[in-house]
Amino acid sequence: MNARAPNPNVPPLSPEMDAFVDDALHSALAHAAPPGPFDLATLTRLLMARALPALSESELQWIAGQSGELARRMANESATVMEAVGCLLAGDNAKHGMGNFRGQNDAPALALHAAAMFTELEALINVDIDACFALRERRKTRGGDPR
Repeated sequence: MNARAPNPNVPPLSPEMDAFVDDALHSALAHAAPPGPFDLATLTRLLMARALPALSESELQWIAGQSGELARRMANESATVMEAVGCLLAGDNAKHGMGNFRGQNDAPALALHAAAMFTELEALINVDIDACFALRERRKTRGGDPR
């Protein structure tokens, strides 16, 4: 379904990514849901696959620098939150029936939210990796320093 000519400065998508993008575009054109669950990770993967060829080197540098920093900050904040949750749960156990997780679904909801957060964090890390890879490949094709 690649309707436009590939950018010679950007390496082609992997066969798996190209198939994913084509499936998503076919689904979108048919007004159907894209393949897989709709979450930030899937959306980011689709958008980055299509945007990479069109992004300038300065935009790629910005994305590579900022997405990695955001992922580190999110990981640190998540660790802090989960440590606090661990302390709350320990306090709840000590008080037998008192505390913050009284409802049957409170703890599972929190755990599922944490799992989703880590999936989003992985998506940010993949954006960073993709942008860095695209920068290195562009620089290699120009004969410059790939770092």
